Amino acid sequence: MKWEMKIDELHERAIEAARRYFKTEADLLELLQKIDARKGFRNLGYTSLFAYAVDGLKLSESTSLNLFNVARKALQVPALKEEIQLGNLSACKARKIVPVLTTLNQAEWIEKAKTLSTRKLEKEIAKVAPGEAFPERVRYFTENCMNLSVNLDEKTMAAINRAQELESQRTGRVATL
Repeated sequence: MKWEMKIDELHERAIEAARRYFKTEADLLELLQKIDARKGFRNLGYTSLFAYAVDGLKLSESTSLNLFNVARKALQVPALKEEIQLGNLSACKARKIVPVLTTLNQAEWIEKAKTLSTRKLEKEIAKVAPGEAFPERVRYFTENCMNLSVNLDEKTMAAINRAQELESQRTGRVATL
C-alpha cells in the first residue's frame, strides 16, 4: 500500500524513539535524585521517594524500584549516571549491578552491564553476591493462583529439565514446570 512506511523508515523511527526513551529515563533519574536530596516528596504529601514515584508519577512498582535504587547508587558511583545519560546503559540493566557496584569496581561492572546479556550478567553477579540480587518471592498470578520464584543450583535445575524431557517423551506433549 502506498501510505505504509518502508521497514527502513520504521527502523529509523524506532531508533530515534529508543534514543528519546533513554534520554527521558536519564532525565527522570536526575530529577528523582534532586527530589530525594531535598526530601521534596514530603512537601508533596508522600512518605517516601518510592511512594512518590508509584503514586505521584504513576510508575509501576518495579520501574520505581529500579529508578530509586539506581538513583541512589549513582550518587555514590557517578560513572553509573554518566553511562545512563550517554544512553550506553538502561536503568533496568543498571539496577542489576547495584548490589555489587562500588567506586572500586565500577569500571568492571559497568562494562559487564553494557556488554553482557541480562542472563550472563545475572550469572556474573551471582558469582560474587549469591542470592543478594535475586531474592525468592511469591506473587499473585491470578486471584487464586500464586507464582513462586525460587533459587536453585545448576545441578537441581538440570535434574528438573531432565524430568521435563522424560515426561514430555512419556506423554507426547511438552511438559511444563
